[in-house]
Amino acid sequence: MITKTKQKVLEKGRPSQKEPRGLKSNIANKGRNGAKTLEQNIEASETQSIQQARERHAMLVDRKFKQSLTSEEQLELESIASLLDKAEKSFYEPIIQQLRVERDKLLKHFSGDRRKAA
Repeated sequence: MITKTKQKVLEKGRPSQKEPRGLKSNIANKGRNGAKTLEQNIEASETQSIQQARERHAMLVDRKFKQSLTSEEQLELESIASLLDKAEKSFYEPIIQQLRVERDKLLKHFSGDRRKAA
């Protein structure tokens, strides 16, 4: 009895000979749709890479506090932290700016109250 997987291999060849996922759809969807699909594939790949970096960073931080890191691991941790800072800057920068504005308002408010009390 031939399973469905074996049947597909017999019909289409070995799985490793298949085109990469999404390649047919990228070629078929030329123009705006093709560019959009390619952009989505790139974004998904970047997201996956960032997730892998986060996981490695978490593992190194755990190891740092449970054991100790080698000098190579310490350099890797610093490198990954820098990479993540750059990747997440567009998300965190507006939040940081808003916090700075609010901090400055509070400092101005409370420094004005102290002058009135004196």
